[in-house]
Formats: sequence, C-alpha cells, structure tokens
Amino acid sequence: RMAGFAVTGLLLAALAGFYTSDKPLISDADAATPYAKITFKARGEDDAPTVLTLAGHEYVTHAENTDLAVRFFALPKANWFVTEMSGAEDGKVERLYGLVNVAADAKVAYAYATVGEAKDAGPGLRDCKDAICIDDLDAYVRHANTIVDAGGEPDVTYDITVE
Repeated sequence: RMAGFAVTGLLLAALAGFYTSDKPLISDADAATPYAKITFKARGEDDAPTVLTLAGHEYVTHAENTDLAVRFFALPKANWFVTEMSGAEDGKVERLYGLVNVAADAKVAYAYATVGEAKDAGPGLRDCKDAICIDDLDAYVRHANTIVDAGGEPDVTYDITVE
C-alpha cells in the first residue's frame, strides 16, 4: 500500500480513478519542505500511522516492500499544498496527486481531488487507463480548487503530527 492519501488502501497496481502523471510534476526547485517529519493516519483506519521523514527535496517512507517519496508544492493560500506521491511497482514508477490542506494547528490534514472520473478530463487533464492523467499542474490546481471552492468534502481526513 502506498503512504499519503493512498494509505487508505490504494495499491500502486490499481490506480483506477486517481490523478496521476507520466512524469514528475514537482521539481526540486519547486518542492516545499515545511517540516522535518510528518506522522499521519487516516481517520477511521486501523493501519499504523505512516511516518514521512525529510530527505533532500522530498519526504520518504517504506510501505509494503516499496520505498515511497512524497513531494509538496506550496500554493499561495497558507497551508495548502499539491502532493505528489511516487513509488515503483514491478519496475514501473507510479505517481498519485492530491490537494492537501494542513489545518493551522497542524493536527489535521484534508485531502481533496485524489479520486477523479472521466468527466473531470479537460484542458491539462486527460482520461487515461481508468485514471485522470495530469499534463499541466496548473490545470490540476484550478480543477482541485474548483472542488474546494464549491464546498466539496475532503476525500480523506488525516490526524497528523509535524516536527
């Protein structure tokens, strides 16, 4: 199982309906590293908390025989980030994306736009292999913000601790 929003049980091999990309969309220069360590657990899940530690421009962890890397891209709104989680399965790198809001008290985080449908395809976002492929990060951010601005509920709520 992948960490991050995928800690809720999503497998790398089963990305149906998730936002993904063919290549990394968050560069070293654009990566935000606001914390040294992040520990989190999806509310309602029985899994052990996931611990991400800062390593250069990304956060890393090991989950079910897979090394995972998470990058954050800071948005202009305080405590809002695009997350890019990547890991390899059978030699193929897979990436998942989400829009994450870390509450001001840094004890709760909300993930939005982690699961998409064919109807979400549009400029910069295409329907591909039962997923939504992001070709333009700005298009994804606009799409995700539209969901939030319309009062959409988070896909996942996490209890977190940051250091």
